[in-house]
This record gives sequence, structure tokens and C-alpha cells, in this order.
Amino acid sequence: MAVSRIKVNGTFIDVTGVRQDMQREGIALTPQNGSRRFALRAVKSTWELSGENVSAADIAVLKTAYSLGSTFTFIDETNTSHTVLCMDEPLSITTNMQEMDLSAMYYDFTMTVTEA
Repeated sequence: MAVSRIKVNGTFIDVTGVRQDMQREGIALTPQNGSRRFALRAVKSTWELSGENVSAADIAVLKTAYSLGSTFTFIDETNTSHTVLCMDEPLSITTNMQEMDLSAMYYDFTMTVTEA
């Protein structure tokens, strides 16, 4: 059962797993009096997306987004749109051999996207 969808160039792809990590971006400051401060610039999210039994056409869309390095829209489980891009983490694709038939092949994938 899909819990979320990503949208890449107008194509919706069902995602079966989503893990969100939030990171604060800024500079830690320690003045001479010892009172620590943090100059917060932004809070950015990173999502690890995984999908099961995805068609070859959807895998081609994911490969294109990963290869180009351009931003695309991720729609989370609360139907909120985020502009994201792929950074250094790999796009992992595996063939689901148990779900294969003679007419189609399905894939499992894991992809990490970062808020732009």
C-alpha cells in the first residue's frame, strides 16, 4: 500500500516507505562569556524514499531525475509539496524476481532526496 507519491516531470510514482530527517543549517557561536548561541539560517529536510513493484517506465523517470540533478516535486503523505533534488546519495534499484511474469518486470528502489 502506497503511503506517499513523488511527482517527477508530471509522472506520479507510488512510494511505499518514507523516512524524513530534519537538519538545522547555521553556525554555532561561542562568545568569550561562554553563552553559546546558534545562528539559524534554515531547517532543511531529507527524505529516504523506497518503492516496491515499480514499473520499468517509472524507473526510467527516476533515473532521469537522478541523472540531471534538476529539482522536482515531492508530495508527502500530508499532501504537501516540497521542491527537492538528488544529492550525493545513490539511487538503488533491484529487480523483484518473485513478482516477475512473462509480460512485465517490476523493480524495487531506494532514493534519497534533499529539500532545495
